[in-house]
Amino acid sequence: MQRPLKNLDLYNNQLSTLPPEIGNLQTLTELDLGYNQLSTLPPEIGNLQALTKLNLGFNQFSTLPPEIGQLQALTELNLRANQLSTLPPEIVKLQALTELDLGYNQFSTLPSEIFKLQALTKLSLGRKLSTLPPEIGQLQALTKLDLWNNQLSTLPPEIVKLQALTELDLGGNQFSTLPPEIVKLQALTNLSLGSKLSTLPPEIGKLQNLRMLYLWNNKFTEFPKVLLELNLEVKWDTWNGGICVKDNPFETPPVEIVKQGRQAIIDYFAALEENLDIIKQLECIIGKKIPELSEIKYDSVGYVQNGDQQVVGLGLYDCNLKKLPPEIGKLQALTKLDLHDNQLSTLPPEIVKLQNLQSLYLWNNKFTEFPKMLLELNLEVKWDTYAGGICVKDNPFETPPVEIVKQGRQAIIDYFAALEENLNIIKQLECIIGKKIPELSEIKYESVGYVQNGDQQVVDLCLYDCNLKKLPPKIGKLQALTKLDLHDNQLSTLPPEIGNLQALTELDLHANQLSTLPPEIGNLQALTELDLGFNQLSTLPPKIGQLQALTKLDLGYNQLSTLPPEIGQLQALTKLYLYSDRLRTL
Repeated sequence: MQRPLKNLDLYNNQLSTLPPEIGNLQTLTELDLGYNQLSTLPPEIGNLQALTKLNLGFNQFSTLPPEIGQLQALTELNLRANQLSTLPPEIVKLQALTELDLGYNQFSTLPSEIFKLQALTKLSLGRKLSTLPPEIGQLQALTKLDLWNNQLSTLPPEIVKLQALTELDLGGNQFSTLPPEIVKLQALTNLSLGSKLSTLPPEIGKLQNLRMLYLWNNKFTEFPKVLLELNLEVKWDTWNGGICVKDNPFETPPVEIVKQGRQAIIDYFAALEENLDIIKQLECIIGKKIPELSEIKYDSVGYVQNGDQQVVGLGLYDCNLKKLPPEIGKLQALTKLDLHDNQLSTLPPEIVKLQNLQSLYLWNNKFTEFPKMLLELNLEVKWDTYAGGICVKDNPFETPPVEIVKQGRQAIIDYFAALEENLNIIKQLECIIGKKIPELSEIKYESVGYVQNGDQQVVDLCLYDCNLKKLPPKIGKLQALTKLDLHDNQLSTLPPEIGNLQALTELDLHANQLSTLPPEIGNLQALTELDLGFNQLSTLPPKIGQLQALTKLDLGYNQLSTLPPEIGQLQALTKLYLYSDRLRTL
């Protein structure tokens, strides 16, 4: 005797139609048509009145036949990932239905028929819903509600009626704050939230039945301390229970702490609290509240007092400190001050009052200029070692350059002395010219100098390797100049007034960015040496031929493809450098 067919599995084929004869299989209890290409069902589907499970997921249905309502034994109906935007009214006849999956369809609003299916325990809805109607509260048998990947930003108050709910998925929605109704769903064991949350209300700690809380891919920069009340492990990469927080931009604690789990987070906040107390005590000692300290992150803060209750050691390292308060100068018993790994770029002048300092740690901050006042502390400056002195490794120093700072205290003193001397030279030079020269006042003065003759006229001027971008037209007033050194700057042009320097015998423009020369260059009739190497010249002015006294001409490393015929007029030339140009003919 042939046994009646109970289960028919046609999952993952390429079916585009079902034959009417499907209706003859009236003993079927389970029919799986998932992952096919079906867009319609024959009316005969209504004959399968013994069906308890029907899977139509991942097909192409845009409508369902009214005969679906005849399947009144149905307990599970999967319609996931179709093109449905409505349901037939007859769906309300499926009063035995406990599981309904409508996820990934085209519903912009929920069909009212759903709310009459009072036996439902599991309901999946999505993906275009922007609101959830109040009628959702009628489905009080629900234990699982999947609203993942919709456009929801609020929930109706009526959702609190779902007191049997144990699983709620709100991931991939538009909630910027946690809907207050959720904390009233005390039976919840699984809760998924996302993807725009940055805070959680204290009330979430009341959900003591939670076993899984999914918060991945949100906007949390601070780990919500209230979650530690749930007594769940914190996890980063796994989703098998606990509080899952992957892909949040945590700063407090940093991600590397969060990845270590619950205990590491507890320890972090405990240290944070302790450090807050330390800051308060420190402010009491100083006698004033210090805004700069009250705003920092207190990851690594501490102090040590001597027998007289004076602070002798202070650590404010790796705590996002951007400004050291001037009140630091009141801690005059300090022997050790640790400020490493912060955001400091300057120090207050009051730091020089700390004359008992033996160790000052400033490594890995944002100093571009070495604080000159530190030289008054009479401590050695160190780069790689941390055994006392002023330790300044890994700061982006420009003044002095890192290579000078690495040489220590005396090299820094010498640098600033030379800088001061060069500033004086610039001022004197401006007095001679008779006008303040903005282009000179903005440069770095590492290599500046001049020489005067007996008549106090400038005859030799050096402005090399000092970041000079523009030569001031007033240069033309220095008509006694015989030597002008401008190498290793950023000059792209020369002013026509350069032609006024008719006593000039040596002109060094090596390693600039010159692409042209002014015709007035031809006025420098006394010139014997001209260095134009390592520029961007592609042509030379014909006036170059007027430099009849020229004995040395360096044109190497330019963009010259030809030379002007006037070059042949330089009869006194004994040295001509044309290396690494682009010459094709001579």
